[in-house]
Amino acid sequence: MPAPTLLRFSAATALATAAAAQVNWTVTTANGSPPPFGAYAMDTARQRLVTFGGASGSGTGQFDAVNEWNGTMWLQAFPAFRPTARRRAAMAYDAARGNCVLFGGVSGTNTLSGDTWTWNGTAWSLPSTTLAPAARAGAAMAYDSARQVVVLFGGVTAIGDVGETWEWNGTTWNLRAPLVQPSARTSAAMAFDQKRGRCVLFGGFSTSGNQTLGDTWTWNGTSWSTGQSGPGTLRAATMVYDQNRERVVLFGGLRVPAGGSPSVQSATWEWNGTTWTQRTTAASPTARHGAAGGQDASGRILVAGGANGTSVATTETWGLLSAQPGTANAFGTVCNSSTGPVTTQALTLPYVGAGFVLRLGGGPANGIGLLIYAVDATQWAGTPLPIDLTPLGAPGCSLLVAGDLPLPLLLDATGQGALTWNLPNTSSLAGAVFYTQGAVLDPGLATPLQLAFSQGRQCTIGLP
Repeated sequence: MPAPTLLRFSAATALATAAAAQVNWTVTTANGSPPPFGAYAMDTARQRLVTFGGASGSGTGQFDAVNEWNGTMWLQAFPAFRPTARRRAAMAYDAARGNCVLFGGVSGTNTLSGDTWTWNGTAWSLPSTTLAPAARAGAAMAYDSARQVVVLFGGVTAIGDVGETWEWNGTTWNLRAPLVQPSARTSAAMAFDQKRGRCVLFGGFSTSGNQTLGDTWTWNGTSWSTGQSGPGTLRAATMVYDQNRERVVLFGGLRVPAGGSPSVQSATWEWNGTTWTQRTTAASPTARHGAAGGQDASGRILVAGGANGTSVATTETWGLLSAQPGTANAFGTVCNSSTGPVTTQALTLPYVGAGFVLRLGGGPANGIGLLIYAVDATQWAGTPLPIDLTPLGAPGCSLLVAGDLPLPLLLDATGQGALTWNLPNTSSLAGAVFYTQGAVLDPGLATPLQLAFSQGRQCTIGLP
């Protein structure tokens, strides 16, 4: 949005005064969580948190099941063709290819694996590749959505910890050779920061030094850069990017100080691209390490299972959500373009200081769309809403929101386009309500107006 228009609209939506920022942990289920030390990834297409393998709390028993969280419960699958039982494998969801990519791990006989597997939600595949990382366990992995590659760092091999950066492009692995990179380590945490276009790596374990690490690094696809430390030294922490609040969330982990006794942690930390901040919550998951994590469709940051000591596995799945969450709920009816229903999809939710991304779909290829932002859905210039557009030449369509701020956008070859509204970092915006509706210009419609409209959305700005 143009800055002056955005500022005027932001002022118009500042209808509420925010309380102090707060996030809350709640238990989503008390049992059924996957075993600790398994590989995990969030399948965003199917909205499933996927895990594979893992071990008992002591690491003595290995597993070879796929566990999937569907938003309500954990489901388990044992396809006939599947990876061998293992713990401490790495996994990330490759959105460009629509599958989870699994690499490495270690078996119950302490045999390291160097195989690459992909899971499409139904079946495992074992792609052949001429180049791959050496067999290892405890590597960190994340999907770089900007460059559409899976990034893998570190792990422990037969010769000890390594500090290698590898990337999977859907066909093969490529070893990158940056001039500077993090030191060799295993069991680090990594997530991709979508707003800043960087993989964020934190902590891990130095086997040679027998201690945990507490440094922060970011990878932009070309070089590694160091960042601020904050959470202390940790291994096997759970780290997830919160796309709605545009920050990386880290929970738990195991601390092994040089010459000291190991201790399992229960703190919640957030990285905003520059600084780590510890969040205080009314409730919290018990201390754990080796847990799975992801973000579900409701915006909750999930922490599932893990081990709360050297021999005890945890069974609960927890969800972290703002005490004042952003929402974007659909209302009203939709009408069709020549290619089908016109839709809007909130790719993120509106939060103070974050980007609200709204995607318009259902238009003609390479066409023109319109996203309308409004402060009212009851009347516009004295005329009650909704307004039936049939008399104006758009039969079956309705204008559901006031026409306060209509913004055009170009659609791509699939008939889709998106706009990002970077909400000001002004706490008084929290709780404010606004409305949106999309429309597409469609010469293929045999109607006088040649416009088709989406449903409306009632949006509430949340507090991160």
